[in-house]
Amino acid sequence: MKSSKISRIAKIKIKNKEAILLIINIIFVMRYFIATPIERIYYIIEAIFDLFMILYLIKEILKNRIINNNYFLYVLLLILFFSFYGPIRAKIVFGQPIYLGLLASRGALLLIPSIFVYNKIKNNFINLYQLKKIFVILCWVSLIVYTLIYFVLGPILLSGSKYMLYDLYWGYRYKFNLELIVLISFYYYLNYIKKGNFPFLLKFILILGFLIFLAKGRGFLISYIITFLLVSIFAHSNISKVIRLYFLVIVISLLFLISYVTSTEFKGNLKYYYIKYSAVIDILKGENTIDPSANARLIEATTMNEYLKEDKSKLLWGVGSLSNYFNRGETEGGFSSIFGYLHPSDVGILGIRFVWGIFGLMLIYLLPFFVMLKKSIKYINEADVFIGSISGFVIYSLIGSIYTGGIAFNPYFTYFCFGIILAFEAHK
Repeated sequence: MKSSKISRIAKIKIKNKEAILLIINIIFVMRYFIATPIERIYYIIEAIFDLFMILYLIKEILKNRIINNNYFLYVLLLILFFSFYGPIRAKIVFGQPIYLGLLASRGALLLIPSIFVYNKIKNNFINLYQLKKIFVILCWVSLIVYTLIYFVLGPILLSGSKYMLYDLYWGYRYKFNLELIVLISFYYYLNYIKKGNFPFLLKFILILGFLIFLAKGRGFLISYIITFLLVSIFAHSNISKVIRLYFLVIVISLLFLISYVTSTEFKGNLKYYYIKYSAVIDILKGENTIDPSANARLIEATTMNEYLKEDKSKLLWGVGSLSNYFNRGETEGGFSSIFGYLHPSDVGILGIRFVWGIFGLMLIYLLPFFVMLKKSIKYINEADVFIGSISGFVIYSLIGSIYTGGIAFNPYFTYFCFGIILAFEAHK
C-alpha cells in the first residue's frame, strides 16, 4: 500500500463505540480467557457474544454485503461447514446426537468478527493507526500480567490446576495466550530493520526474552524461529542490518541461556532441551522417544490412521467432531471415550484429515493455507510495517498449524488478521 494512502487512512478518527467493539471482538476471537480461573463464566459470556454475531451476520446478509464479496462468501461457507458437517458426520459414524455436535461446533461463529473488522476498516470506521494502538496496548498488558503471574504467583498456587502444564523436562508452564505478543514482536522487528529505530529493537528483544524463557514450548519456538527467518527474507531489508541484529540477538540469548543453565535451580537442564528437540526428529521417523508428550502424539496418530484404514469413506469424508460430553462418564468423553487418550488437534494436519477427511483438509486447510501465505508474503515487503507484522503473524499461524491444525481447530484470530489484510488491500 502506498505510504500516502496509509497516511490518508490513518487520519480517519475512530469513534469510541467502534474502538470498544473492536477490543471486544479481539478478546473473543483470541478466546483470551480460556484456561484461566474465569473460564466457566467466560463460556457463558461467549454464548451471548455468539448470539450478537449471528444477528450481525443476518444483518450483513440482508444488506447483500455477503453475496457481493468473495471473502465474505468463503467465511460464510466455513461457518456452515464447521457448524454442520462435523456434527452430521459424527452422527453417521458414532451416533452422536446432532445437538451435541452443534454445541461443540459453536466456536465457528467466532469467524464472524473477521467479517466485522473487514467491514469496519473498508468503510473507514476503523483506521490503521488506532488498530495498531489497540494491538500494542493489549500486547503489553498481557506481557505485564503474564510476567507478574510467573514471578509473583509461581507454580505453588496454580500447580495441579488446568491453567498450568507440567512437563518432566520443561517443568511448569503456564497456558499463556501468545498470539498478540507474537504479532507485536514482528511489528517491532520490522520497524527496526526497515527504519533503524533502536528503541524498537530493545522492545523486540524484551518480548523475545519472554517468549523464549517464560513462554517456552517446543513447537511454538520452532514455528516462531522459522517465521522470524522467513519474515527477514521476505522483508527485503538491508542485509547487513539483519545480520547485525541476528548477531545481537544470538549473543543476548546465549548470555541469558548461560545464566539460566548455570543457576542453582536449572543447572544441568541443558540436556533436557536436547531431549525435547531431538524427540521431534524421532517422532518424524516414527520412533518412540523418552519424551512422554511426543510419544502420546505418535500413539494418537497411529490410532487415527488405523481407524481410517477400516473404511475408505472415513478417510475421504472424516469421522466428524465429537463433543466432550458425548459418552462422558467418570473419565473424559468424546474421542477419548472411544479410543483412549485422543485429541485430533494434537497431531495437526493428521487430525484435520481424521475429523473432516481429505475433502475437509482441502477446503479448510490447503486452500486457505496457500491463499493466506501468498498474500502475507506480498505485504511483509510492500505494505505498511503494521500490516507487514500482521502478515508475519499469519505466516507464523500457518506454520504452527502444520502440527497443531490451528487454522482448522482454532482459526478465529488468524482469519481476523487476514480480514484486516484484505480490508487494507481494498483501499489500494
